[in-house]
Amino acid sequence: MRLYKLPKTESHNLRIYPMGGPMWVQQYTDGRLALSKRYSLMQCLCSSQQYRDGVKHGWFTDYFHQSNQIQYQSHYCNGRQDGPTQQWNLNGQLLAHASFVNGTGFDCWIC
Repeated sequence: MRLYKLPKTESHNLRIYPMGGPMWVQQYTDGRLALSKRYSLMQCLCSSQQYRDGVKHGWFTDYFHQSNQIQYQSHYCNGRQDGPTQQWNLNGQLLAHASFVNGTGFDCWIC
């Protein structure tokens, strides 16, 4: 196993299942949350969220645990949904999509 030295401005928070696999991995830059990933017991990626200065900023993605395919994806800007949001079924077919502007658009889902 090779260990890499992180820049002084980066750190990680890791929670591990009793069986040894990762449960939650959080990456910090300059002491502020930048990325968070959650894993299932079977070590499949469940979700990931990008942050800027500790606030949701960027893509939030939820995955099907069985196949690791994207189930739901939404974009955030400064803590509010802003931009495209989409949901897929297990076969990869788009079920619904919406577009949010600065946190509004909840009733604009198109199926």
